Amino acid sequence: MCIAQERQLWRDKTYPARDPFHADNRMGLKGTLHRISAIRDRDGSVIGITYRIGRHMPGVGKLMWDILASLGSRPQDSEQGTSRCKTTLLRDVTGLLAEGFKKRMVVVDTSNEIGGDGTVPHSCIGRARRMPVVHKSCQHEVLQEAVQNHNPEVIVVDEIGSPAEAAAVRGIAQRGVAMVGTAHGTDLSSLMANPDLNSLIGGIHQVTLSDAEAKLSNGGSKTRTERKGLPAFSCLVEVLDHNKWRVHLNVAASVDALLANKQPTTQFRVHKEGKLIVRFETPSPPTAAKVLTQTAEPWLVSLFHTAKSMPGVTA
Repeated sequence: MCIAQERQLWRDKTYPARDPFHADNRMGLKGTLHRISAIRDRDGSVIGITYRIGRHMPGVGKLMWDILASLGSRPQDSEQGTSRCKTTLLRDVTGLLAEGFKKRMVVVDTSNEIGGDGTVPHSCIGRARRMPVVHKSCQHEVLQEAVQNHNPEVIVVDEIGSPAEAAAVRGIAQRGVAMVGTAHGTDLSSLMANPDLNSLIGGIHQVTLSDAEAKLSNGGSKTRTERKGLPAFSCLVEVLDHNKWRVHLNVAASVDALLANKQPTTQFRVHKEGKLIVRFETPSPPTAAKVLTQTAEPWLVSLFHTAKSMPGVTA
């Protein structure tokens, strides 16, 4: 029995038939996406309430129609969103996959966040089946149950946040089941810096180089940070605003570029005046100064900058 189940049993005994809140101190309004959260006193009584208005915004997922079209066509082909508006986006993506692409969908829904409260989920997720999660601490167990028992093509989960959940997601990806998930963060770099979640993008570790390799490729440094393995998600979407995204179509290549202090190749997508505008963001060519700083001896770098400061010299 997990902590959430023990807490629920205590509340059932303490406040029989009077407490509408679940073990995670949340409840919803059936048929809607709204959520009500309780603040409790030390004796368990409710002393405050927070309302959150949930919305379904049809069409927001069409900004990534091409990504969804290829989802599941090869192993470990998945999408991850970060930052704002992510749950609203996740609802529409779930509906598009279930109805538009006819995928066998299972939504692992903690606190009924995606499909709303009630036995029957909100129509925004289409024909997708939902597995409720009574408390966040049990989410990784329900993820494993979903892939073991229900034969999904795609599993959807909101807010991957713990090492246990990250391990469950990696295990599902290794089985060839596509994952669509979200995590809090500002961009890919913040996910790489998160020790609990960076295993989702392959993990990061330090390696020791030989003297020759260090001199040739690492500016003389004997250690280098590298990606451990394959990411669980092959595609990542940074949600900058409700109509602005940055898309990493190859997560492994983007992680490797960032670890090498380079700009990864991405797509900037914006929906404006009914049109989808896509701009490719590619690394700029390195300048002579940058190349020298990374590869040359210190005395040569100093000489270069001295010459560069002389009149009529550019680099």
